[in-house]
Amino acid sequence: MAVSLMRTVVLYLVVIIALRLMGKRQIGDMEPTELVITFMISELAAIPMQDISKPLLSGLLPILMLVGLQLILSCGLIKSSFLWRLFEGKSSILVKEGKISEPELRRNRMTVTELLEGLRAKGFIDVAAVKYAILETNGQLSVLPFEMEKPPTAQQWISAGGTLTADSIQEGGYPKTIIKDGRVEQKALVQMGLDMNWVLKECRARGAGQPRDVFLMTRDELGRVYFLKKGRCS
Repeated sequence: MAVSLMRTVVLYLVVIIALRLMGKRQIGDMEPTELVITFMISELAAIPMQDISKPLLSGLLPILMLVGLQLILSCGLIKSSFLWRLFEGKSSILVKEGKISEPELRRNRMTVTELLEGLRAKGFIDVAAVKYAILETNGQLSVLPFEMEKPPTAQQWISAGGTLTADSIQEGGYPKTIIKDGRVEQKALVQMGLDMNWVLKECRARGAGQPRDVFLMTRDELGRVYFLKKGRCS
């Protein structure tokens, strides 16, 4: 009995440390690779915990190996957009400008009923009130309503002189990532009708000589740019 209890304590501590090394995530916020690793670790820990005839190392070594592989993969995902798309997929815009995208629903094997349920869970019963509904890579549904459907902000009140009208409310735009960790997203440039000359001009205007000096740069449909150089907090 004492041996069984000690093995349980050791495996419990190892699993906790392993999950801490993987980062702080709730189950619903985990990416596919993180979810798979979590399930595999729990299964590996359960075997030597239940069967004391098996060496403790038969559970510890595979767990440590999985954690090591996950850390290596995480570094690769940070550096490579290709690896991210391969292992994690990409977000899908299911609703744009109040219209449902049937091809995106089919690609994600999602029914209209499931989409409407997700919108209702976010507080929207009318698809026409939704500017964007985005299915994230972790399976969560992000919903961005039209500006007219949002509560007014203090900035809007100040800009409108305390009186808001439909004409005084400007719709926001969906930002696309132009540069991520020093890498230029060529597909986003093409979609927005931009080129490398525009990128270089924007970088130099903001004190960055080259795209490799930029941590994050986005541009929305209204032409508003968010820019963050490497080594600087937002």
